[in-house]
Amino acid sequence: MIQKEDKVDDLKLLKKQKKFIGQGLCKSDAAGIYRCDFREVRDGKFVDDGSDLQEYLANCKKEKRDKARAAAQVLRKEQQQAERDERNKIESKKIAVGEQLQKIRRRKPPESQPTA
Repeated sequence: MIQKEDKVDDLKLLKKQKKFIGQGLCKSDAAGIYRCDFREVRDGKFVDDGSDLQEYLANCKKEKRDKARAAAQVLRKEQQQAERDERNKIESKKIAVGEQLQKIRRRKPPESQPTA
């Protein structure tokens, strides 16, 4: 029973680790950081693979910054496209109004009849 519960707990932990990978969420106490992204840390190194915590956090920070830049770039492009669409819409309305004015000017007013 205990082994089954341990396996279930391990699976839950693995799911959390996969979910939070690259987030850089750390838990610390007076001695320092003891867990980061649900991975155990000792002496500035991850227990599971021995990689350096500071490098991992720097990489997380870089990835977050890159994602934010990419999102800002996409937003900027969408705004530029919306502005272009609005300008085109205004220009097409100006053209339509100009054509209507030309049609109105081409019409000859009915010849006025002298009043008696």
